[in-house]
Order: sequence, then C-alpha cells, then structure tokens
Amino acid sequence: MTGFENQLKTDLERGLFLLLEIKTRCITTIHELNNVFVGLLRDNPAASELDWVEPLRLAILDLAGTGTEFFSVHDYVESIERRYKGTVLLFGDRQVIGLSAFTADELKAPHMQWVKELDRKVHGYREMFPDLNDSGAVTMAKYSTLKELSDQELYELYKEFSSHECPYNTSMNFSSWVEWYEGSKAYFDGDGNVIPELSKQMLKTLTAWKDQSLEENKYWLCRNYEIHPSHEKIITPWIIESRKSMGSDKAA
Repeated sequence: MTGFENQLKTDLERGLFLLLEIKTRCITTIHELNNVFVGLLRDNPAASELDWVEPLRLAILDLAGTGTEFFSVHDYVESIERRYKGTVLLFGDRQVIGLSAFTADELKAPHMQWVKELDRKVHGYREMFPDLNDSGAVTMAKYSTLKELSDQELYELYKEFSSHECPYNTSMNFSSWVEWYEGSKAYFDGDGNVIPELSKQMLKTLTAWKDQSLEENKYWLCRNYEIHPSHEKIITPWIIESRKSMGSDKAA
C-alpha cells in the first residue's frame, strides 16, 4: 500500500489504482507505460471519469523523461513520498520536510491530493500521540482503509508491530499487518465475542483437537483461521470455555 490510497475513497478507485500498480511494475519503456493506461481506460470506462488518472500518467512520463528510469506507478509515488519526507528513511527524531517540498501548483494537481491528506494525518497523529516520531506518523498516515478502524486502533497496531519483540515485522510490512487485523476483527462482534458462524466452525475443529493442550489449541486455531495476534486475548477465553464444555482438562 502506498500513500496515494489516501485519496481513493471507493473500492472501484482502489481496484483501478491497484491494476495500474501491478501492470506498471515491470515495464521499462514509455511506450509500455502508455499502453497500460490506454488499456485501463479501454477495459474500464469508469476510469475516464476519475480526474487523477491522466495527470498521473503525465507525471510519470515527466519523471521518466528525467533519465531516472522510473516508469512504474509505485516508483513514482515513492519518489513523491521521498520528497515529502526529505529522505528515503526517517531515523530518530528527524522530521519531514512536508508540503514545503512542493509548489502550490503541484499541490493543486488532481493526482497530488493524497499528499495533503497524508500531511494532515501526519500532523494529527503527532498531536494525538506525543510519543510518536515523524517516521511512525508517516507509516501510520500512509495506511488508508475504507473499513472502520479508529486512530487509536491504528496506533496500538503500530506500537505492537514496531516493537523489537514482534516476530512479524521482518516478514511483512505494516499495511499487511493492519489488513490482517481488519480481516480478523470481522470474526468478533462489538462485545468481543466470537461470531456464531465462526464459533460453530471452530468448535468442530476444536473437537477434533480436544486431546491437545490449550496452547496447542490456540496456536493451531489462530493459524488455521488467520486470527491476528491482537485478538488472541479474545480467542483464548473462548477456547477455555469450549474445552470445558467438551470435558477437556489437559494441561496447557
């Protein structure tokens, strides 16, 4: 996921942008780049109504014309993010350059509205969470979702993910971590209870594993049903109660 998704407000827009990201990933010429955009407009008429598609194509062409050999949508967006940050990676207390890295005309462009939203979120997160540095705020701000996810949830997910004790931060990025959480969150109702349909499925699985320990049950259920580590504290009581109902008293 890139910061550009901050300006994409519908599933349709996100789907079209993802297509552009994927199809431009391995191209090496301007001709190939143009063909991708032409194909998108041909196969998806709704794309012609999006004001950012053509300006994005022209902006990538401009960048490619500088001799940088950046032809992909992903490369282009990353180049804008680097300008915003003033560096490739933010270390320690180093702060972003911010919107001052761009001209007023650049910020008016239809394909650049995400930068302003990114900046608004970065400053908002720094104010809401004083212990957060600019690096963390940018990481959080780049994540944009159409699902219901509070700022507090996102912050807690970032703190957990960025911890040295998190075993997942070397095998996935923050966006994947949050998307995993969002998928797992759908398994529970507003009161933190396992939804009935999932409870029924997991109970069948648990019955087949009733001779395993509590920890083994938790490990395999979380793995098989892709339950996020943040939700283990919810699933554990359910497993304990379910084991009691089955008469399983094997030690954890």
